[in-house]
Amino acid sequence: MLGIANGIGTPFGANVAGDAPFAMGNSLYTDGVNDVVQNGTLSSTVFNPFQTSAWSASVWVKPSAIATMGVFAVSETLGGSAKFWFRLYSNRQLGVQSHGQTAFSGVSFPTSYWTTWNMYSFSVSVDSPTTQTIRFYINGALFATIAKSKFSYTPTTNQLSLGAFASGSSGLQGFSTQYVFSTRLVSASKWAELYNSGSGADPSKVLTTPHSIYNINESVGTTSGDIADSLGQQDLTMSGFVSPFGVNADKP
Repeated sequence: MLGIANGIGTPFGANVAGDAPFAMGNSLYTDGVNDVVQNGTLSSTVFNPFQTSAWSASVWVKPSAIATMGVFAVSETLGGSAKFWFRLYSNRQLGVQSHGQTAFSGVSFPTSYWTTWNMYSFSVSVDSPTTQTIRFYINGALFATIAKSKFSYTPTTNQLSLGAFASGSSGLQGFSTQYVFSTRLVSASKWAELYNSGSGADPSKVLTTPHSIYNINESVGTTSGDIADSLGQQDLTMSGFVSPFGVNADKP
């Protein structure tokens, strides 16, 4: 049923920035050494940015140390070299690898970013067979746009890892939650809507057909088992977690 418009094209009841705070899930607490959440075999249903004309991702992160940390990674072979990833660097910059090329944010954030929750988002457009544009967002606001060359890959199965690279090495030391992946180019207005002035929002209502959402709704203290994809595409399995690392109550 269509909503009644407010006169400027937005139906009443639509999920927009300023809505009531979203019931954010718990978080993953990873030790930066061997904790990782991943599909244990190559999958055709897991998020696959290799063959898309655009891809986007978002995650809330609260590090507990300033170090080189991988937050998520996508590799074309099981446990292989990642072609897509997001990392936080010891110089307090952000780095994204897309289609085998790395782009850095160009901004060294204050140390406070490494002790508080922030939402980091990325939207990548494939502009030609050999070029791409990577857009960095923090807390829903665009702060860097970087043009890069690209390589071409054609795998139909791949591996997605959360909290670390597939091997568990160079992982995030700290907390992360609400991993969102899309095979569309997400706009700045949608990232702002998802951030919702720091209150968060439901990605499945804000974004158009996202591929996967990992809200980390598992019980606090969980150290093994699956982390559910709320859209049902591909659940991922925890590996290497030992209490107190695992699902934690700390959240945005």
